[in-house]
Amino acid sequence: MASHSHTGHMPTSGKALVISAWLTGIYFVIELMVGLWTGSIAVLSDAFHTLSAVGGVLVAIVAQRIARRPADPQRSFGWYRAEIIGALVNGGFLLGMALLVIWMGVMRLGNPIHLPTGPMLWVAFGGLVTEIISLGLMSVSYTHLTLPTTCTPCSCGWAGGGVIG
Repeated sequence: MASHSHTGHMPTSGKALVISAWLTGIYFVIELMVGLWTGSIAVLSDAFHTLSAVGGVLVAIVAQRIARRPADPQRSFGWYRAEIIGALVNGGFLLGMALLVIWMGVMRLGNPIHLPTGPMLWVAFGGLVTEIISLGLMSVSYTHLTLPTTCTPCSCGWAGGGVIG
């Protein structure tokens, strides 16, 4: 049991994460510009949400690199918990952004304005396309996950999905 390792159980999608971060980052800039141009709190709040997605992907990339460190006597699962800490950091950022959007919305209630819907619909469509591309990249990356043949789901408690290659 001393040579038993949990390495290889987590899907690795480094390239997909980097491409997704770039796509989402570019989309964030576009969405932020349209939100400022139209004055739409909805578009601005989604831009902040997109920023949190970019931050989340960057945190995931860093956490993934940390999680690749091998297991040692103190950490039988290695550094995989770094990904959990990364998710916690992203959640804190989302909470801060949500509070900011609520504050902006309350301020807008006292001074409503007419907003053009055309640019907002185009931005929404762009976001959908960006998410579909990112999902496709992550899905292809996850599909190519290969499990070690020396460790079965029953023998070490791993119960994740994936294609055994």
